[in-house]
Amino acid sequence: MMNGSFPGGFHYGLPIMYFDIALLWQPCGELRRRVSGKHKSELNTPQIPSWSWVGWQGNLLLESWDACLPFERRNAIIKSEIEPLVRWYTSPDLKTASQIPTLFFEYRQKFLRGRDAILPSGWEESIPDQETTSITYKHHVFENKKFLHPIPLWEDFAKLNPTLSGPYLYTYAQRAWLEFGWWDDRNNSGNCIEVKLHKLHKPKEETDTEIGYMLLNRQVREPGGLHIDSSFKVGNICEVILISVGKWLCEDQYRTFRGIDSFYNVMWIERHGDIAYRKALGVVRIDAWTTLRAEQIKVILG
Repeated sequence: MMNGSFPGGFHYGLPIMYFDIALLWQPCGELRRRVSGKHKSELNTPQIPSWSWVGWQGNLLLESWDACLPFERRNAIIKSEIEPLVRWYTSPDLKTASQIPTLFFEYRQKFLRGRDAILPSGWEESIPDQETTSITYKHHVFENKKFLHPIPLWEDFAKLNPTLSGPYLYTYAQRAWLEFGWWDDRNNSGNCIEVKLHKLHKPKEETDTEIGYMLLNRQVREPGGLHIDSSFKVGNICEVILISVGKWLCEDQYRTFRGIDSFYNVMWIERHGDIAYRKALGVVRIDAWTTLRAEQIKVILG
């Protein structure tokens, strides 16, 4: 039902129109893996993908999803801007693949960064008035809504005719290895565990190797202590892939990392054979990532 009411539809609960942003969901408390009771893949893994929130049970932190709100909101600020760094493909069988459209980001780049672009059919430009200080756009389909830029509509996706199916995602991404540091409770994020990320290799003159952080799921709280994901241990090495670049658009020190307003979004993956599975999501400083020994690899996410 929701597929018909949302341009582009959904793929495993994530809107296709801004798929790259929707991938940035985070845990807000304990998350447990949801396993399909009907089917198992040939690899004996859950058919519900790890990269989608529908593959997990628990509360979510969706702060990054603010970046996909293209309409103007009075007395509100769009807090972040996200740009994809990879192209995603879906596959039902590890043999065929279909590219997930990136129309939303193409529209945003075209109309936010270049005012000379030709407007798509049905869109009109609104002149700034007393209520708005910048140019906005409107479409007769959306009554009384002002947009920061035109967005792709149902017919735009129909022209592409994407056929998306299956729980696997393909991409080519930069991969790096990082080291887990100490962790802290984040009171502002429910029961999440914030873990510091460090470089593996550093020059002797460097004393601080902290370059980012990651939010882990808190698994079980008992009177005698705290049990976290068994894959995590201070000093352990994690494999991460680079998926998008972000920038905070408002001055909020809680949301900036050490005063840095631009960052890379990275995904911690764990492999079972040729298939990788999402473990957690984190951010890394842009200047720090360029000093890592990153390499381009093919990734299949299940």
